[in-house]
Amino acid sequence: MFEMEVHALLCCDRIITEDNGKKGLIGVFHSFQFPRVPIASPPWFIYCSVGSMTRGTHEFGIGITHGQSSDEVFARNGEIRIRREREDLELVVPVSCTFENFGVHLITLEVAEETVASRILRVVPALAVAGRGNGTGT
Repeated sequence: MFEMEVHALLCCDRIITEDNGKKGLIGVFHSFQFPRVPIASPPWFIYCSVGSMTRGTHEFGIGITHGQSSDEVFARNGEIRIRREREDLELVVPVSCTFENFGVHLITLEVAEETVASRILRVVPALAVAGRGNGTGT
């Protein structure tokens, strides 16, 4: 197998790529507020930064599951091609999904069928306050 370093696994409203290749993460968040479920989320992104990858082709998967039921909310699979030994990699994954339940959701990153990073995304009922709780990330 190979060693790798996970630098980031983040949820963002948008991600832009500058002319010099740097990524700009806009609206980093850790929870959604919705008035009800089930509900389709607005479009958003998962940003992953992984370092020290070994050369070659590796399969990856990013998934979101509901913490209590383990129901799959989102899944994306693909291949990563690493050209140089110990290369760093950035993944930008667009997400559009429907949340069926409130509660804790788990985002996982797998490389070569091994979980290398995970984080929590909370989906909570919106507060009945004017100007808040319109489905935006917080």
